[in-house]
Amino acid sequence: ATILRTHGEGAESVDLMNQLLTEEPQSAPQILASWVELDMQAGDAAGALKRLTAAVARYPDSTDLQYERASLLEERGDVKAELRELADVLKDRPDDPAAQNALGYTLADHSQQLTRARALIDRAYAAAPKSAAIRDSLGWVLYRQGHAADALPLLTGAYADDPGGDIGAHLGEVLWRLGQREQAEKVWAQAGAIDLDNRLLKTTRARLRAQQ
Repeated sequence: ATILRTHGEGAESVDLMNQLLTEEPQSAPQILASWVELDMQAGDAAGALKRLTAAVARYPDSTDLQYERASLLEERGDVKAELRELADVLKDRPDDPAAQNALGYTLADHSQQLTRARALIDRAYAAAPKSAAIRDSLGWVLYRQGHAADALPLLTGAYADDPGGDIGAHLGEVLWRLGQREQAEKVWAQAGAIDLDNRLLKTTRARLRAQQ
């Protein structure tokens, strides 16, 4: 479907996605999430949000779709709606470390309710201490609270297990703030080679370099 749309055969791409939904109804949430990705690749953010909102209404138990909508709302800059979405997920799954972490990280990333963010991430970390994503979140909220030195070992360990763009961006920023700029640049270069188009990595590097 991606190839069809790339070659200007949008109608055929839509037909294929509808065919998939008919033939694989048990996988409908995953297919719809992929369809949203197609919309985003085509630059149709409004269409993607409309499709995703309809999908969530049709499959309200699909947390994957809810997380996808939260991510899309983040991209559109609608942080309030994103936080509401993640709060709804947590309300339905109060003991789920992934839900705790998602809301806690988003609050921390936007420097909102840091005490609550830390409490949510601490709960997630207690349940899943080996998760790179959760260790990244714990390091990030510590950094947001002004504890960069305490954040460093958590982010270093998370990056060792998952050397992607997001964690690399966070680790690099903490290293930069601690005066280890050469090491920060090294981490960003490594992460960038793995995750070429990571937006957070690019914006973090540009922002900190501009502050020199």
